[in-house]
Formats: sequence, C-alpha cells, structure tokens
Amino acid sequence: MAESTDVPHALGMLELGMSCSMFLTGAATIQRGNYFRTFSDDKVYNKMLVILVYGTDTLHTTLLVHGCYVTSILHFGDYEQLEMMLWSVKLSALLNGVVAFVAQAYYCLRLLRLTSWHFIPAICATLATARLAFNIAKVVTIYGTGRWQVVASHEFRWQMIAMLVSGAATDISLAAALSFALFRMRSGLVSSDLLIHRLISFAFGTPTPPSARLVLSFACSVGSVDELAFLIPFSIVAKLYNNSLLASLNERSHIRRAENQSLNPEPPDH
Repeated sequence: MAESTDVPHALGMLELGMSCSMFLTGAATIQRGNYFRTFSDDKVYNKMLVILVYGTDTLHTTLLVHGCYVTSILHFGDYEQLEMMLWSVKLSALLNGVVAFVAQAYYCLRLLRLTSWHFIPAICATLATARLAFNIAKVVTIYGTGRWQVVASHEFRWQMIAMLVSGAATDISLAAALSFALFRMRSGLVSSDLLIHRLISFAFGTPTPPSARLVLSFACSVGSVDELAFLIPFSIVAKLYNNSLLASLNERSHIRRAENQSLNPEPPDH
C-alpha cells in the first residue's frame, strides 16, 4: 500500500468482507447440521473432513472478528498501530489457503474415483498445490513486512495474481472434467439420463462459486482503481470453499432420492 493509503478505508473494506463472511459462516453452520443429521452413519473420514474444514473456516471468521475489533476499537485513534497488520489478519490469510486446498483436494479425489482417470486429476492436484504454495509465499511476504502497505508491493501483487489464476484454473478444470465424465455415462434411458443431467448440473455448480470469487478478486487486484477492494472477496474465500464442500456432501441425499424415483416411478393417477 502506498504511503498515502487511507488506513480507515482499509479497515472499512475488511469490515465489509467480515460482514459477508459472517453470513456465509451461518449458511455453513446450517449445512454442517444437516450433514450430521442426515449422514450420521457416514464414513469416518468424511466426518473428519467436515470437522476439519468447518473448524478451520470458523477459526478464520473468529480471526477476522478479532482483527476488526482490536484495530477499530482498542486501537481507535492510534495511527501508528493502525498502520500495522494485526497477527490475526495475517493468520487468516494462511487459513484461506488451507481451506481452499482441502476442498480442491476433495474434488480431485472425487474425480479420480468417478472416472479412474489419473492424468487430469493429477493436473488439477498440481494446480491446487501451486495455489497453496503461492498462498504460503504471500503469507511469508505479509509477515516479512508486517504493515498494510505490503498490498501495494510488486512481490505481493504477483503472488496474489498467481494464486488467483491457479485457483480459478483448478476449479474450472475440476468442474469441466466432472461434467464431461458424467456426460459420457449417459445410457439413453430417459430415467437414468435425467439423473445424469442432475449430477452434471450439481458437479458444475459446486466448484464454480469459489472460482467466480477468484475471478472477482483478480479483477479487483488488477483492474480496480481501489487497490483495497480485494479485501472483500479475500474475506470470504474460505467460506465459499467450505459451503461448496458441505453442499457436495449434503447433495447426496437429494441424488439418492432422485435415483430411487427413477428406478421406482410412481404410477400415474387415474
């Protein structure tokens, strides 16, 4: 950030992002409750996955609330402290990358199990790992500077852009590969094809909200006259991946009902 940066404006952007993140955390809480109620007998590793992602995302929300409270309330009027980036805000940047990587790894594994392909899931996993690496590099840059002006540095900007591009490429590749694999499974039967079409819509829909957020962040980082606009989508990335993964797990109940209806259609009313 340039020396002429309006620090209160930066906090305003962060608080707007925090407000959006609170809404998405609430949505994830509902989805988590639905998951444990509907899939109480689910596999242990799926339950551990939900606990890990939801717990990390909740910690991310807590860190954002702490950062906004300490900076805007406890350090109110202390411009020297306002110039410093609080530890909780720095740590939240790392948790963003952790949640995104776990969710993308889950989708890579699902693609591998669904298709038995190896090359495409390996490419997606490589892109997801690259995104995590760029995120860690960005966090190292943030900790190395410790001040808000780091977001205007050339090093931070290319790390941010590389992270956004690799993340969007991962999400789009996963959605396209899953949709293509399901499309090839069509059998010609109306009932089974209807189920496949529903699966395609769901497969394309779950990874794309985080991807859309990444595109929005990229636009804010590169094309916006406001260099702090990216703080809003930055605050919600973990929540989008969390909700996407939970929706993917919860959707299995709707898919099973649709499958049962296609196999056992109700007789027409006379």
